[in-house]
Amino acid sequence: MPQFVIVIRHREADWEEKSVSEQQRILNRYFDWIGGLTVSGVKVDSLPLRDGGRILEVVDGEIVDGPFTETKEVVGGFVLIESADWDEARAIARTCPALEVGDWVEVREASHFVDLRQVEDAPPPVE
Repeated sequence: MPQFVIVIRHREADWEEKSVSEQQRILNRYFDWIGGLTVSGVKVDSLPLRDGGRILEVVDGEIVDGPFTETKEVVGGFVLIESADWDEARAIARTCPALEVGDWVEVREASHFVDLRQVEDAPPPVE
């Protein structure tokens, strides 16, 4: 069955402006949502991500370690699900609590890397 990743994005500043009780209410909605996906057998894996990550970028030939001030949104976590197709994956993503509080979700079909060095009829490596 195809696997899809639901990427949850939010603005760090928006979270910090919420009261502790509002933050807890939102977290409880996430716990309930993840629990429901688990019970239904749809969820394969999920992880929240801590704030304060770093972005690596090449600038003028040098690798620069962020964070960068222009970053307005962050990836807050992901959920890996199995679903029959894109329509079902989108329907599941539409139930994500992030959408209730003005955040965003991105749905991407997961793929698997193939090491062409291990495939007999693989094209020769690019030099």
